[in-house]
Amino acid sequence: MSRARNDTAHLLCREKTEELVLISNKNSFLCLYVSVIQIVQAYLDPLNVHELYIRHSVRLKHIGGHLRDRQPVTHVSRGLSNGKGNDSPEYDLIVIGGGSGGLACSKEAAKYGKKVAVLDYVSPSPQGSAWGLGGTCVNVGCIPKKLMHQAALLGESFKDAKHYGWNVPENISISWEALVLAIQNHVKSLNWGHRVQLHDKKVEYLNAKGSFLDPHTIKAVLKNGTEKTLRADNFVIAVGGRPRFPAEVPGAVEYGISSDDIFSLKKSPGKTLVVGASCILVV
Repeated sequence: MSRARNDTAHLLCREKTEELVLISNKNSFLCLYVSVIQIVQAYLDPLNVHELYIRHSVRLKHIGGHLRDRQPVTHVSRGLSNGKGNDSPEYDLIVIGGGSGGLACSKEAAKYGKKVAVLDYVSPSPQGSAWGLGGTCVNVGCIPKKLMHQAALLGESFKDAKHYGWNVPENISISWEALVLAIQNHVKSLNWGHRVQLHDKKVEYLNAKGSFLDPHTIKAVLKNGTEKTLRADNFVIAVGGRPRFPAEVPGAVEYGISSDDIFSLKKSPGKTLVVGASCILVV
């Protein structure tokens, strides 16, 4: 077995076998990004690879050429198309999910000359919130959270400033509407930037929800309801995760909001009870 190491991931592969495994040491954005880059590079190397698995924070033992406890979190299927007639795939790779991992994967594959498409669709939250290309980090995670956190820090600084000689009015207040507008304008600029990057890399982007019809065919339902059938040799599923409302708690779905909603609320929620300890809402 040959090994390629870096600070965040180990790439374990066995030449001329049917397995390639990537084990990430840390469940972090950087680790995910590095992992995706290595996945595509490994796929494009001249190895006889049939299946590829990503496992986070798990130790796997390679015994006699077989892997124990292998349940894929993300799965790339190696194509078997004969390249003739209707069996010929339209794409070398289709990525389902336009977040940090899916975008990095698609652009890296395109860099090696592969024909790639990205499908990204956001089902509205129970409160009706939806967003553009870029995934959780760009739209409802790291970026808007840090901007809102910075606004809160500035407010605290005003309270402390008068103790350092600053003449600060007592009735300083914040406009929630102006804050949300500024955050959403910045987020939308990043959405557009990701679309431009895909265009520049010659990656086709579809604002569509994908579902499998067979191992090499998916149905893509566009935002306007139009359906398209797409074929590819390989697929990467990088759909990420969403907050889960406790349906067993009366009123949770009807009256609750989540990190999917907080950064685009039209009015300030006021005093808020946070249920859960995710990094987005706690920080």
